[in-house]
Amino acid sequence: MTGTVRGPIQVGKPPATDRVDLRVFRAEIGVEKMVEITSSVPGLQLSVDHIKPQEIGVELKEVKTKFGSKQWNLTIVVRPDTVAGPLPTDSAIYLKTNSTPPRRIRIPITGNASG
Repeated sequence: MTGTVRGPIQVGKPPATDRVDLRVFRAEIGVEKMVEITSSVPGLQLSVDHIKPQEIGVELKEVKTKFGSKQWNLTIVVRPDTVAGPLPTDSAIYLKTNSTPPRRIRIPITGNASG
């Protein structure tokens, strides 16, 4: 059984919401993808807690908005020749909030490094 618990944070835009899909990419070239994260919670801060597998690079940057919503750009980078074949099923980015207690957000990563 699988499921998704939704809260005040939205990851991505349809049709690829709640996850990062790197699709099929060439292992010797690597891949980079940016996903938008939004929230309507004022003052919310997010940071990267950890990543699985560690070969995947992640950068989280807050985007300044004029209205009350918050927005971040999450950039995922798989460097050339660091992974081969399908990513492990437990591949994910774990973010955490600055709230008390901190909340952790798991964003699954899928993809397949070919060739």
